[in-house]
Amino acid sequence: MANITNKLKRMFKSTFNKEEIKEAFSVFRIKNEFFDDNNVKENVRIYRHEFKFLLDPVEFLRCHEMCKRFMPFDENADENGTYTVTSLYFDSIKSQDYFDKEMNSFDRKKIRLRTYNRTDRFANLEMKRKVDIYEYKEKLKLSCEQSKRLIDADYDVLFELGDETALNFYTKMKENTYRPIMTVEYDRIAFALPFEDIRFTFDTKIRYNPSNFDIFSDQVFTPALPDGYVVFEMKYNHILPAWAKKMMNSMSKSSEPVSKYMIAREFYL
Repeated sequence: MANITNKLKRMFKSTFNKEEIKEAFSVFRIKNEFFDDNNVKENVRIYRHEFKFLLDPVEFLRCHEMCKRFMPFDENADENGTYTVTSLYFDSIKSQDYFDKEMNSFDRKKIRLRTYNRTDRFANLEMKRKVDIYEYKEKLKLSCEQSKRLIDADYDVLFELGDETALNFYTKMKENTYRPIMTVEYDRIAFALPFEDIRFTFDTKIRYNPSNFDIFSDQVFTPALPDGYVVFEMKYNHILPAWAKKMMNSMSKSSEPVSKYMIAREFYL
């Protein structure tokens, strides 16, 4: 019996390494939580890979020109490929999401209320969660009035909506006493390709406000990074074009868990 057990152990070790087992666990967890009968749940978007880089002005110009050469702008952007993103981040009373990100936890999330171009009269409540290398984003559209109720910590607005996504947000935010923490704004240059859900973005002029949480009003912001520095994000499902792989491999800094929220929060703490 012992010989059979040892043989099975050797077979298992020769078949799977630690990374493969870890990846299989991530897939299993995401499949259980975010799929119904092998279909992605409504209001959920899943990325297989996401890499982030903090670029200096020279690297930004080089990478921007490379993307401009091979990729069209995102369809939601203006003629320069740009739109403004304003996000209000929430966290628990114990700042659990902040510390999970700080510790680079295996399973972590952030909740934010986001609007675009300062002209929208609605906002998207988003929960962005990362399990190992897998990432998903759950989204719920709220009117201006509903958003303002949420900003005032009136979570019943989510319960009143009644659908599965709203109730999921309600449970997490109510149980863990979430409240608004920080408003972050930036100008995003976005490129997209129609295959493999490839999306590259440059977030420029990142700025923050730790006291005004009304994302529908004009605000006075403080710069979060030195002039010319940007956060570059590469998102895709499985395969990158050769030129994009070459660009990623040529980065002077390895991919790191850069977070605009974390950058702004560390200034304020």
